[in-house]
Amino acid sequence: MHINLFFCDEAETTDDGKLNATGIFDELYAPGFPAQQERVVLAGVATWNRDDDGDKSIRIDIVGPEQKCIFSIEAVTTIDERPEDRAPAKSHFIFPLEKLTFDSAGDYQVQVTVGDEKHCVAPLHIVLAQE
Repeated sequence: MHINLFFCDEAETTDDGKLNATGIFDELYAPGFPAQQERVVLAGVATWNRDDDGDKSIRIDIVGPEQKCIFSIEAVTTIDERPEDRAPAKSHFIFPLEKLTFDSAGDYQVQVTVGDEKHCVAPLHIVLAQE
C-alpha cells in the first residue's frame, strides 16, 4: 500500500473518479495557544497492492510534537480485486475536520495504521504568528 494525504480547504471525488482538492497547505499560523482551527479537510489517495482486496480497517491519528494524539479517525474501505491489465485499486479519503485544537507550536504528523503497517504522512507545521 502507498498512501498520500494532505491538508486542504476543500476536496471532492468527481464523477469520473478524480480527486479534486483546493487550498493545499502544510502550515498554519496561530495567534496563541491553545489554538483552534475551525475547519480543515484531510484528503488523499491510497493505492493498494494487487493482493489486497476486501474490507480494510484504517486508523488515522494526528499526533503533536509531544507525541500526544489530538484527533483520531477510524474508517473501513472496500478494495476491489483488479486484474493485471488494470491499474491497482485506489481509495479516496476525504475527512472534514472541525475545531481541531493545537496545544502548542511545532510539527504535527498524520499517522495511518492499516493492519500492522504504520505510515507517517502529511506533516503540519503549527507556527506562532508574529505580531
